[in-house]
Amino acid sequence: MTKSQKTDYLRRMLQMNPLEQSTEIVALRCQFLKVENHSENLIDDSSSLFDRKEQTIKNLELLRKQFWVLKDEVLNQQIADIDIKNFPDLALALNRLQTVANHKDSFRRLKEHPECFESFYEQFCKLVVTSPGKLNETREPCLNTPPSEAWDFDYRDSSDYRKIVHIIEEDFPELYRLEQAWLRKLLVAKK
Repeated sequence: MTKSQKTDYLRRMLQMNPLEQSTEIVALRCQFLKVENHSENLIDDSSSLFDRKEQTIKNLELLRKQFWVLKDEVLNQQIADIDIKNFPDLALALNRLQTVANHKDSFRRLKEHPECFESFYEQFCKLVVTSPGKLNETREPCLNTPPSEAWDFDYRDSSDYRKIVHIIEEDFPELYRLEQAWLRKLLVAKK
């Protein structure tokens, strides 16, 4: 390879914008290194990776929607079947679902507790399986609006909220840790 070919290659590379011309940059690099059909494989791999990530996100959303009705064995198997090896940004979401699945028995006991009321339980269950990106928008309605407007149920006195939060803190610490910040805010908001 001559010096002028190297100079030409370098000049062309420096003129390209990696944000807009990444495919062309890879193709030029492969051409320079004399790698055959590499850029086509790279494009196929990246698009299939994108498609796999989209499918994984859809699988997580479907799992969230079915989370509380699936049998424990089925739920745990579906969580185990979700492959996030190439998507570390989805690890937090999957780990949270796995943690909540590990505590489903505690949620069942909480539901049966005489001080637990349906509207709180439903909101809490919805919150713990919400995707990390939507947590704040899911938390806010119950903190900022009166319960009768936010959830369309019979109004509960703020002492009912304080009671159930204290019960969760005392009797269900594993559940309290899942949404500790929200439960603390709920105590303050319902005073």
